[in-house]
Amino acid sequence: MEEREAAGNTYLLRPSYQHKFKAAAVRECVREILQERLSEQRYDPEQVPGLSRSLAENIKDKLKDVGFERYKFVAQVVIGEQRGQGVKMASRCFWDADTDGCVEEMFVNDSLFCVAAVFGCYYY
Repeated sequence: MEEREAAGNTYLLRPSYQHKFKAAAVRECVREILQERLSEQRYDPEQVPGLSRSLAENIKDKLKDVGFERYKFVAQVVIGEQRGQGVKMASRCFWDADTDGCVEEMFVNDSLFCVAAVFGCYYY
């Protein structure tokens, strides 16, 4: 019994401060990936489905390396042809506002636009 008490409680209801979702760090990761992968990219409707999936996977993989322990990430990427049109995107979530968070980042070049949304949910 004493060993268990000395080891401490392993069931965490809240992340420690250093492991809490930090929107600025997530936004920077997303911005870097979009800039790196899309700066020279031209819009091609045949490549968009694969490119969207690839970007979402790259975002999730990079966030795993940042150190957000016990977080599950959902990455949504939308790519469209840049013609000066407006696009509206909305989402709704039911989550814990103390631990969970979201980030949106947009990238635009002469040929395409990309909106990436990342949702981080703490896994209890």
